[in-house]
Amino acid sequence: MEGHVTVSAVASKTQAAPGDQIVIAVILDHEEHWHSQADAAQQKLVKNNVAVKDTTIEPAAAKGLKFGPVQWPPAVLVSAAALGDPTAQVAVFEGRAIAYIPVVIEAGASGTVSVPIEVMYQACDDAICEFPVTEKLTVEVAIVAPGAAGGGAPANPATFAGFDNSIFPKMLAGTVTAEKPLEFNFFGRNFTINTRGAGFSLLLLLSVVGGFVLNLTPCVLPMIPIKIMSLQHSAGTASKRILLGLSMSIGVVAFWMAIGLAMAFVKGFTAASQLFQNPYFTLGVGLFIGVMAVGMLGLFTLNLPNWVYSIDPKRESVVGSLLFGVMTAVLATPCVAPFGGAVMGWATTQSVPILLATFGAIGIGMSLPYLILAVFPQLVAKVPRTGPASELVKQVMGILMIAVAVFFLGSGIDPLIRLPVDPAMLWHWWLVGGLIVVAGFWLAYRTWQITRHPGHRALWSVIALALAGAGGWVGVNLSNHGPIDWIGYTPERLAKARQEGNLVVLDFTANWCGNCIALERAVLFQKPIVELFKAGGAVPMKVDLSGTNVPGRAKLKELGYVGIPLLAIYGPNAKDPFKYDSYTVQTVLDAVSKAK
Repeated sequence: MEGHVTVSAVASKTQAAPGDQIVIAVILDHEEHWHSQADAAQQKLVKNNVAVKDTTIEPAAAKGLKFGPVQWPPAVLVSAAALGDPTAQVAVFEGRAIAYIPVVIEAGASGTVSVPIEVMYQACDDAICEFPVTEKLTVEVAIVAPGAAGGGAPANPATFAGFDNSIFPKMLAGTVTAEKPLEFNFFGRNFTINTRGAGFSLLLLLSVVGGFVLNLTPCVLPMIPIKIMSLQHSAGTASKRILLGLSMSIGVVAFWMAIGLAMAFVKGFTAASQLFQNPYFTLGVGLFIGVMAVGMLGLFTLNLPNWVYSIDPKRESVVGSLLFGVMTAVLATPCVAPFGGAVMGWATTQSVPILLATFGAIGIGMSLPYLILAVFPQLVAKVPRTGPASELVKQVMGILMIAVAVFFLGSGIDPLIRLPVDPAMLWHWWLVGGLIVVAGFWLAYRTWQITRHPGHRALWSVIALALAGAGGWVGVNLSNHGPIDWIGYTPERLAKARQEGNLVVLDFTANWCGNCIALERAVLFQKPIVELFKAGGAVPMKVDLSGTNVPGRAKLKELGYVGIPLLAIYGPNAKDPFKYDSYTVQTVLDAVSKAK
């Protein structure tokens, strides 16, 4: 609070080379007779029943920098009379209190690195306590070549006199770290993983599971039967079948490893789904899938480049399988599996080997079904290899692929014709739904032509009607904005809503994110939550990342996530927002109740 506590930050060096060690001093200058609550560790040493807001200092992850634990200044004990208990004491900082953040410059660091630091404190005097305040500071360090860092020393070296240098050998030896456990929420249940030792192995296992689940996303699912048929067609030659399955798996893993490398070395690239925040990339994916679908339907009548034919799913080649694997992985990037956003966000703050191991595990998990089907062909023995039934499956899958292409084309056009704060364009969902209906009716029509077996006709007619019904549902339900009057996110609108004491539900979404759309329709559009918004119990605010939404992407990064969906719930009683990348109606209602 201005006039009571002034917060500033300064680095021990403004220039540093890879391998150097620097210190960031966070300085709290208190007005006379005022103090701020101490950190949690020192506060816990004091026996009282007083509820206070501990001071926190959190540097944001910065590529090329490794942070050690904060070194706090010694606290003093004062009366807790201002907090309602004149007999108790609390631990506080007063006068000039300096906390230190040890930093090691890692190999590969380059350029000028900005370190955002968030400081939260509660100021009190002998009579009253102010509301907790959060201040954001930024310290910049220029990374130079070894031997070139000649100075940039702080104006007042005495500022760092209280720092304990013995922390650096421990950081370099890996015996001490500032890493916090990985925390994520899975449909309302909180989980914590210590990412060191055996905990890292568990995290990799979760990454494999998350990669496997990516195969079930709506964009990837229509591709799987196509590749199954391709593998089954070559089932007579075990070596060729395994080679094709392995090639596709390598394509999947290679793509995710490439994403990891891009996050590590490409400035500004922080998420796999960021690819789709470029509308032209989304349009390109839509066109490419459309070409593949036309190939599936046997409608190639133009002389297209040879590389297009090599990815024709009907053709069994090593290059085609490899590129088909890459395309399959690309189609999974708009959405992440539950807990995937938290894992990916954590990985981007780690060293390059750990980041690549994590993303490699995601790729391995996603590629597992293709390896399994290649090694055990009996799992797909009943899939027709040739004949009318085989052609029908290809035709239905081809129509569904066209529906996927239309989905991406519409999602790419949308952000080009509106601002991120405006309502999304949704007319393309009618085309998507219509194509799914066509696929259903074509399946029923051709089944009755191909077979006279009453059981087969009945079974596939039911499946066809279900498919057509799903298409009708898609057209009717996804082509409207629903019952919630969303407010488009801007930093100013969020700040204003919070300053007015409102509870805010921040929904990170995008037109190309199938998981986002599914959660929104299945959870947020349910009656209890809709009534909550209509009654003024919360402000619904949407962060639309369909296109290049710089403030929205920055907010996502600030919350420690790199993928969507994400729901963040802010409230007057919540020190930090409640964050969920998977949730139920009850999860949201409980979080709203706590935040109030």
